Amino acid sequence: MPERLQQYSSSQGSGHGDAANSLAVPPAADGQVGRGCQYPTPAASSARDRQAPRAASSARGGLSLTARVVIGMLSVMGAGTAMAQNAADDGMVQVPAGPFTLGSEGKAIDEDAAEKPVQTLELPAFRIDRNEVTTAQYCQFLNAAGKEQDAQGRACLGPARMLPIAKADGAWRPLPGREAFPMTGLTWYGAAAYAAWAGKRLPSEAEWEKAARGPDARKFPWGNTLDASKMRFGQDNIGPVGEKPEGASPCGCLDMAGNAWEWTRSAFRPYPYVATDGREDPALTERRVARGGSWTGEPHIAHASYRFRPDPTAAYPFLGFRCAKGVE
Repeated sequence: MPERLQQYSSSQGSGHGDAANSLAVPPAADGQVGRGCQYPTPAASSARDRQAPRAASSARGGLSLTARVVIGMLSVMGAGTAMAQNAADDGMVQVPAGPFTLGSEGKAIDEDAAEKPVQTLELPAFRIDRNEVTTAQYCQFLNAAGKEQDAQGRACLGPARMLPIAKADGAWRPLPGREAFPMTGLTWYGAAAYAAWAGKRLPSEAEWEKAARGPDARKFPWGNTLDASKMRFGQDNIGPVGEKPEGASPCGCLDMAGNAWEWTRSAFRPYPYVATDGREDPALTERRVARGGSWTGEPHIAHASYRFRPDPTAAYPFLGFRCAKGVE
């Protein structure tokens, strides 16, 4: 590991170096964020589109009563379909199936030997949270669960002093002003327990990296050059999720560099990455991989292939998570 990274890793005490999902991604002018991930924009509604309902209304003026009833029923059905489509947008983005580049050559000052060798992997399509899980969302989970341990009795949270939430009158609440901050200070078990409660799971480190880098093997979610203006970085500069749209990944994920490190499902094992070699087993007690950098430490290791590897029982004020799920 480069000397600068070793110094940073030691300062964090792990020995290895160092979230609201319903927020929309402000799209580019053409309604597209990266390749293959399109989002509608207000500009898509032209003056002609806005005048269409009025024209249709005028045309219906000469229709029979039966025809008007049928049209009305179809309109209601169409509205219901639109509502169902909106409901399906649960704050997740879909990452299409296909190949991508995993890892780095481990030669640059900001790269680590654990990132090599470079691989081309093929993954099936999956969905991943657009934003990191927030304190408000995590409090919903804790209050529903009624306990701070997972099903096996393992602690979900770290010490109270590092938490962005607090318990009062029997209920967990975000600290004032931190409702949209990423949930940090939780163990890997706490992240996995929330994901299961939400009907999701933690992403594998391969899924996380694909969502961050896209199909063109970029180094950072936005491109190949470090740009601190596109990420939350700096002492005590952690903040609400989703406020750096200029730092979006090719598929529209936000804060995949900076703000908070993110737990993944994967155990830390040497590359080559092989999903079936046991590293994705949730029962393992080995170190787990976290990705994405945070508001503290060196910004260079926020590049998408860096592999932070904390113990699953560890909890830090700079370590959070987001969830994923398969495509049905």
